[in-house]
Amino acid sequence: MKASVFLRIAAGLTAVFDAAYMLGRPWTRRHDVQTAAVIEAMKSYRFNAMGFERSYFDFYVGFGCTLAVHLLM
Repeated sequence: MKASVFLRIAAGLTAVFDAAYMLGRPWTRRHDVQTAAVIEAMKSYRFNAMGFERSYFDFYVGFGCTLAVHLLM
């Protein structure tokens, strides 16, 4: 087979992986009480970042979206 066929297969698999990754958003499952407590702590602690009030959870979700965009490219 030609190399282009393998590249197209790899691109298709990466696109499927990216779609599955975005469906798993926000990338944290709450299976136990400790995980839920950490997520609530991330959401509750807010601070000023470049003129906007953000939480650690905002950065967590934003980083996940950034990874999805990189996978798509």
